[in-house]
Amino acid sequence: PRKYQPMKKAQAQKPTSRHTMQREEVVNLEPGLPKQLSARENGPPKNKMNIMTEDEDLRRRCEAMLESHKEVFAKNDTDCGQFQDPESGRPYYFQVRMKSNVPGTQKTRYVAPAKDQAATELISALIAGGIVKRKYTPYQNQSVYVAKKRKLLTKKEHLERGGRPETYVEGMVDPLSPLRLRHCVDLAKSNENIQDDIMSTMSPKNLIHRLSGVKSACSLDISSAFLALTLDSKSEDLTGFESGVHG
Repeated sequence: PRKYQPMKKAQAQKPTSRHTMQREEVVNLEPGLPKQLSARENGPPKNKMNIMTEDEDLRRRCEAMLESHKEVFAKNDTDCGQFQDPESGRPYYFQVRMKSNVPGTQKTRYVAPAKDQAATELISALIAGGIVKRKYTPYQNQSVYVAKKRKLLTKKEHLERGGRPETYVEGMVDPLSPLRLRHCVDLAKSNENIQDDIMSTMSPKNLIHRLSGVKSACSLDISSAFLALTLDSKSEDLTGFESGVHG
């Protein structure tokens, strides 16, 4: 029978560069708010308004209407309008009436690593533009970042980047287009504590009656109009949120 040789003692191998452990970084935590974020890139300015109509009278009246209320509209992607008093020019301050003083809280939701850079730039731009500000609040509403539609790749761009005509697919997303996010806040817990408003919105029948006799009507994209509502000092804590970004 074959004799079994004693096993050699395992010798510690020197770690290769692939398995070399990184040196741990020491993070000193200090009390108080995190450091101030600064905008990395300002939003690009919007192009001149383009009213798609061949009626010159309608175009002129639309331009006059938009110009007379220009403070309501955003000037770039990281800006928003503001509702102001037409006589004094000062902003309207809105107050939210609460049922109780118990703040709503939610668990912290950290942004996904793939969205971290875009979310940081977005929050930085909102702070730099004065749309939001850093402040302590007992309300811990959480941020939700929704990706906007990305730019589509044209056939010309596909060929310029070395692609072949037969590999081009109509409607494919441009892989080099930057990720753009829309910042939303989950206010479900805070909304449960808000008193119902006794004033109701206008019914469609009354709205149509009010529009009788008008020469033109338009619909505006107000998906971010809530940013234009300036809350008073007693109500601004209600919309406090955690950004969820790392850093």
